[in-house]
This record gives sequence, C-alpha cells and structure tokens, in this order.
Amino acid sequence: MGASQIRRVKTALENPVFLDDDFLSGTGEFIRSSFPSNRPVLVIQRGLENILGSAVSSLRSQLPGLKIIVTRKGERNKSRREKERLEDALLDRGFGRDTLIIALGGGTLTDLAGFTAGTFARGVPWVAVPSTLLAMVDAAIGGKTGVNVPAGKNLIGLFHNPAAVFDAPGLLSTLPAKEWREGLAECIKHGLIADARYFGAMAATPIGILRRERDLQEKLIAISVRIKGTIVASDPFETSGARNLLNAGHTAGHAIELLSKWRVSHGSAVAAGLCWEAACACAQGFLPRAELREIARAVSERGFAPVWERFSPREVLASARSDKKNRGGKVMYVPLGAIGRPALPPPHTQPIALADLAAGLRLLKG
Repeated sequence: MGASQIRRVKTALENPVFLDDDFLSGTGEFIRSSFPSNRPVLVIQRGLENILGSAVSSLRSQLPGLKIIVTRKGERNKSRREKERLEDALLDRGFGRDTLIIALGGGTLTDLAGFTAGTFARGVPWVAVPSTLLAMVDAAIGGKTGVNVPAGKNLIGLFHNPAAVFDAPGLLSTLPAKEWREGLAECIKHGLIADARYFGAMAATPIGILRRERDLQEKLIAISVRIKGTIVASDPFETSGARNLLNAGHTAGHAIELLSKWRVSHGSAVAAGLCWEAACACAQGFLPRAELREIARAVSERGFAPVWERFSPREVLASARSDKKNRGGKVMYVPLGAIGRPALPPPHTQPIALADLAAGLRLLKG
C-alpha cells in the first residue's frame, strides 16, 4: 500500500483518521503537505525506538532533519513531571511556535504528547501515530489529552485534537499477546454501548485469529473508530453529557487502576470495570442477568483476569470519589440497559452507592 493508497476511515470527526500500513509513508506525506513550514519532532516512548525501527526509519527518510525525543514509558510516567521533562527537552532543542509534534507510541504517550502540544508555546499542532490497539481505537481518538495525579487518573488536561491520526495495523505485530489483548477491552466497551452485533462478533472470534488476520484487525479498528467518532462528534467538549457513554466501565476501572498504583493496566482495569458495572446495572434492575453472564463470559474468554476480586466495594467507592463524572457529591457510572444499548438517555449516568457495588460483586462471584 503506497502513500496514495492510504484509506481514510469514515467518521463524524472533523480531524481525519487514516489506515496507513505502508511504513507510515502516508504519515510523512500528510505532514509535508499540510505543515510545510513546521519543524517536526518525533516523541516516542523509551524502548520503542528499536521495536518500531522500521516506522522510525520511514519517518526519518520522509522528514529530513526530524528530531527525536524519548519519554519514559508506563502509566505512572503519564505525569506532570514527565510533561515538564518533555517541555524542557523541546526548549533545549530550540523548538517554538513552528513545532509539529508526532506522537508514536501507546495511549499514555499520545495523552502526554497531545497535552504537551496543547500548552507548548500556547499550543502547537500534533499528529497521533498510535502503536497499540488500545491507542488506535480509543486513546488517540477524540482530542482528550492529559496526565494522572495522585488524586486520580486524567484529572489534569485539555481537549486538543490531533491534526490527524494514523492507525497502522502492521505495528500491532510488534506487541506481545498481553498488550495486544489490552486494546480489546475498549473494543468490547464500544460494542456494549453501541453495537450488539460488533460485540457478538468479537466475543465469537478467538483472540488468536484476531491477532493473525490483518483484514479482521482493520475492520475491528474501523468499527471502533466510527463508534467513538460518532459519540465524540455529538459532544466534543463534554457539555451535553452524551460523551459520558464512552466512560462505561471506567468508574470502577479507573478506581482499580488508582488503587493498584497503576500495577493493573488500563485495559485489564476497564475489562474488570465493565463486568462490575454491568453487575451493578443488573442489581439496580437495568440489565438482565442473562446479558450480565454473556458480558462476563466474553471478558473472561478474551483472557482478562478477574482483578475486581482484589478490591473491596468500599475501597473502589472511595477511590472513585475523584472521578470526573461525579455530580453533587455522588459517584456516577454508566449503566447498560442491554448489550449494545445504555440504560439511560444523556447524560447516561446513574448514582452508584456502596450497596450497589456490594450487590454487583455478589452477582459476579455467584
């Protein structure tokens, strides 16, 4: 696939999302034509320079003089301190208002680099080149950027859309099985909130086949990007509450991440959160028990461990009190009414109490 053959995913988003598997040749072409006067800098996570060597070499050959800045990897390094280090590195290399940031890496990197782009020199453009499935279908889509703080996840940040997102499914071949699976949590979520057929197809397809078949990967990415794009476009700055739908599984999921001090990965925490919150929706009378069993089975068969067993309802509720969805001092979550459909209209949220979490946990254990 040459640069002229890259495919744009049809979405409701204003900024384009491309499928580009020809060593990112389309990415370089887009940057040269769209930002001829900007100085590009590649921001990449430590350890990926060699793993993604072909992609880095391709971008270097297309963008003469490309500078590279390496950041520390891991969720605990998606922090104000790491953002400061990245900003200082940009300043040390003489970058200014004419900077274009190219973010090549996973979701923690696109969140960090996008946030930096939004504030550096009062805002410079950036291009997202996600290297993980989770980042391709979720983190790099929608313009949310930010960092974690001791009080909670993604509490400091801003909306700053990338000029374009380049999803290159070929990069997924570099991922170990565990990290590849992480992205499936967000794909499962997209099916649960908006597309029962998509959820069913994923639940019925063994993960080994999904990892091997490039056509299936591209279809999975395109469907998830369209679902997220449609929801984001309806509520780009989270003013109407429609975008809350994308936080299904994330009230409990983010709480689990925080409680584990980031030892439980985002995908695993969201998978657990989807199960626990579905159980709470069942306990509150929104979701049929048969569909709860189907959700729990699909998550388990995708290889996600039941990490919800490690934390008590009281711990999770306390940890969730800093969640951005909360209103009026109440912890809020997004209940499902059925697979493929939320229980409530926008803002889609419902208070969740200690008794609900406890009842949900009993259902899961039963």
